[in-house]
Amino acid sequence: MKFRENDVIVSIVDISPIIRKGTKGVILFILEEDKVFLVEFVDEKGDTIGNGMETVYIYQIIKYTK
Repeated sequence: MKFRENDVIVSIVDISPIIRKGTKGVILFILEEDKVFLVEFVDEKGDTIGNGMETVYIYQIIKYTK
């Protein structure tokens, strides 16, 4: 699966104590093509969670579909 900057994603595993499985986010930057991404995660209200950016790996996320 090819990810691009600005793709909306969902975590499929717990990434940290505050970024749990099912948390939505957006890819801000691709650090390593198809492997590592910088993601901003948000809560149900759309507010940024944590420090604003989290490094995640391809096996931790999927593209969000409605």
